[in-house]
Amino acid sequence: MKKITCLCVSGNSSNTYCPDTKVTCPKGTICARVHALSTAGNTSVEINKSACLPVYQCGISGSASSLNGTLRLVTICSTNNCNLPEPELTGPEPASSINGLTCPTCVSENAEWCNANDFMQCVGNETTCSTYTTKVLGTPMVFRGCATMTNCILSKLTHSTNGSDFDFKFDCINNGNPLTCIQCLSTNSTSCTGNAVTCPNGYFCGTSYTESTVAGVTRYIRSCTPQTQCDKIISVTTLYGTTKMSTSCCTSDNCTAPILAVQPPSSELNGVTCPSCQSSQSTWCHDAQTVQCKGEETVCALHSTTIDGKSSAIRGCARPSACDTQTYTINGKSIIYQGICSCGGNVSNTYCPDTNVTCPTGTICATVHALTTMGDASFERYTSTCLPIYQCGIAGSATFLKGTMKLVTQCSTNNCNLPAKFSAENLTPNGMVCQSCMAADADCSSSERMQCTGDEQWCFFQAADLTEMTSAKSAIRGCVTRNICDLGTQTYNALGIKSNVKYICSSGSKHFLTNLFTPLLVLCTLIMRNFF
Repeated sequence: MKKITCLCVSGNSSNTYCPDTKVTCPKGTICARVHALSTAGNTSVEINKSACLPVYQCGISGSASSLNGTLRLVTICSTNNCNLPEPELTGPEPASSINGLTCPTCVSENAEWCNANDFMQCVGNETTCSTYTTKVLGTPMVFRGCATMTNCILSKLTHSTNGSDFDFKFDCINNGNPLTCIQCLSTNSTSCTGNAVTCPNGYFCGTSYTESTVAGVTRYIRSCTPQTQCDKIISVTTLYGTTKMSTSCCTSDNCTAPILAVQPPSSELNGVTCPSCQSSQSTWCHDAQTVQCKGEETVCALHSTTIDGKSSAIRGCARPSACDTQTYTINGKSIIYQGICSCGGNVSNTYCPDTNVTCPTGTICATVHALTTMGDASFERYTSTCLPIYQCGIAGSATFLKGTMKLVTQCSTNNCNLPAKFSAENLTPNGMVCQSCMAADADCSSSERMQCTGDEQWCFFQAADLTEMTSAKSAIRGCVTRNICDLGTQTYNALGIKSNVKYICSSGSKHFLTNLFTPLLVLCTLIMRNFF
């Protein structure tokens, strides 16, 4: 005969005394015993605790399996202070029966998410794909794999009283099948409704809320959201105001996730200094002004918003979470939030180790990564140098006759090893057509035209004059990103070479002239000379 376990869960859940933790449970909770066994590789942690739990978390028995990890968990409750027995752990039943569900699986330490490269076959009553986080010997860990639906009912199982603590969080995908989520956008309310759409596998129903005092806008979005964007809080502070953004998720069909509150950073200065600017017409801005960062806003970010091809940008202090890209499509309307981040710091007298110099006041240690191609030949260079702070966090490109130039800058004052990666290549034609030529002279002219692609939405003419032992001139025409044109004006001498680079950029009927004399463009010009 099959064994039957009866759980004591009846009674008034108000002010129940929980003897093991020596507390009186708050109204709406009940005295409970939690027994859990979590394994990761050869490490296992067992929890057998008394705690105050919400009534709906009573009588739960569940399990989860992942790559090199398992979880077995059960709860029982009482309101009459009975001596609660140790709940018996169970696993997937029957454990040997493959149920046809396949889930992505991975394990990661000190993280709330892991990217799965492997898949596992689920067994028994583990009939949903799940992500759960917990602590193993004090180390935060995340597990993805198969789970019982009872884990999804728990959602969160947390308790901390007098040293009796545990913390589990479960996110489940709808029975292993794609969710359907409402898709809508509102700019004047904290709610909206729209059509239900079927989400890709691995997506949850998300709520994104943006509030900006810089542009004076609010934006409320419901849509399918990748799991990596869930529970994310973003803030960017500039001289002109702040932008706050949060994304939360829920895991049932057409559910509405609550708006996450974004608390302002603490008032304590953290030593980071960032350039500050705004643009209402571009994904780029620059300015010599700076802002002192506070609290959790420890990176410098260029954060842009593009809605149906119309862009705006701000630059300032940000939480590290602002450094990602989020993309939504609402009723055919494309919405893109993009963050490009760099380290920040005090710009005065920063030591730049690779160049063995102390940067002058107003400049900052930077890594410049440049790649120039000419036909089948290419030249790549990483260089550390001192740059004005407003030239930090640049990611731009130019394309011309038989050649391309890509460059990116990142800055720091703590001598960290700065990664400097190029923006992703975008070969989609953008409608701009530019003259393309190259000459070892003060000018070049050609009937040849080229189709511009991606973010290279401007035509440029570059005239370079380099003086070393002798004087050399060069001229290039082609397509370029706006940020190359927007760098500003200054005079620069590097490696015994005096350089004067003049750019003329145009887009449609708009023309502007800038004399660029920057370390960044000097490097690229020097690289170009290697091919002549």
